[in-house]
Amino acid sequence: MELRDKTTQTVEESRKCFGLTIGKLFNFILSLFLPLMLGIFTVVVTLNQQSTAAKQRSEDRQLAREQRLEDRNETDLQRAQELYVLTIQQETQMKAISEQYKDEVLSTYIKEIGELLEKSNGLLTSNSLINTLSRVKTLNAIRQLDGTRNIHLIRFLYEAKQFTYSEEQPALDISTAKLIDINFRDLGSSQSLENSN
Repeated sequence: MELRDKTTQTVEESRKCFGLTIGKLFNFILSLFLPLMLGIFTVVVTLNQQSTAAKQRSEDRQLAREQRLEDRNETDLQRAQELYVLTIQQETQMKAISEQYKDEVLSTYIKEIGELLEKSNGLLTSNSLINTLSRVKTLNAIRQLDGTRNIHLIRFLYEAKQFTYSEEQPALDISTAKLIDINFRDLGSSQSLENSN
């Protein structure tokens, strides 16, 4: 029996490793394997979550950058539109001021030349002082007015017979005036200055 015990003992010893039987060693390895797998799984999941979070942060940053760029572009576009509207308003206002100024120049000219015509009995060229004064006023007004208003000015002088030349009354000299954008076709017609407005 001793031999059998010895054989059993030898077999058992050969089946033992580090003082443990193969079954116990296998159970020990299995008991270590499950926590090891759980640990590896936890590490993999954590790394995956970190990678996903990093991707999400990167996407969020990219979206934020795109949103800022879109907001900036929208703001720039809005500013450009506001500037355009402001420019149009200023141009319209400046044009209205310019038109009002030209109307005032024409009205003042007609009033002052009308007074000179009354003083000189309808002959602006009869007196050299009145001739010079009316010529300077006329040339100055023509320089400041546009074509349409210059037509009214010339028509006023024409109807006041200041361009009619005779021995007794020389015509008002406006030969140095720069007459631009003026159509003289209708100047000689019977239509009066009042009807042309």
